[in-house]
Amino acid sequence: LASTQDSHGRFAAHSTWDAEQMRVLQVEYGFDDIPGLKPAVIGDIDTPLTTFSCLSESELRATRFYREWAGPQGLREGCMVKFVDTSDRFGLLGTSIYAGRDVISGEEQRFLTLLSPHLRRAALIGDLLDQARVMAHFYRETLGSLSTPILFTDAEGKLLYANASAERVLSAEAPILSRNGVLQPQNPAMAGALLTAIAAASNADVTLGARGIGLPISAPGEAPAVAYVLPLTAGTARAAFRPAQAAVFVSTT
Repeated sequence: LASTQDSHGRFAAHSTWDAEQMRVLQVEYGFDDIPGLKPAVIGDIDTPLTTFSCLSESELRATRFYREWAGPQGLREGCMVKFVDTSDRFGLLGTSIYAGRDVISGEEQRFLTLLSPHLRRAALIGDLLDQARVMAHFYRETLGSLSTPILFTDAEGKLLYANASAERVLSAEAPILSRNGVLQPQNPAMAGALLTAIAAASNADVTLGARGIGLPISAPGEAPAVAYVLPLTAGTARAAFRPAQAAVFVSTT
């Protein structure tokens, strides 16, 4: 799977093969040097193209590619199918057979025709995952710039992330702190209530109710501070922060 702008590979995988031979293939042979490669790239999508549909076996054997690379490895013929063809990239699957067998059959080409859309779907899923990673990075950058302390925990209240504002609060141990990695309020009387709210947020929104709203977490005599617990619900943008399951916002105003 490569970019159309510079042919830079976005993803590549190959079966068990001699690593040095794969390096030679990629470094020493250009677009026009590999028989059948150019016709496959400019041809129709989901349409396998065998080497011998582009040139005869005797013509293939006369090429530098065959003499120096394919022939010494005991290869006879290849077949390629294009599974992605968009303005920004193309995807190509290449296969080969050894010299001791018949040429690539119509049945084998039909198999590649059926396989190609599945590869395209895998590429699309990869795109969606890339977009999710970009969005998660964007969200974290945004959280990091907020003046409100925000902390992410797992279902048991274990601290997984704190933005810069929350890090300052934790360093001061007021109005919220971390003990053995578990989030705790400065007000010890609210420790159970905070963990109960976090556990409820991790299970389902409906069970949380008012228990996660405005929990008084500052110690008696200290400046007032409250905590709000937000579920990081699957199926929403908040799920980008998983494996964290609850977000705790600290407010002093």
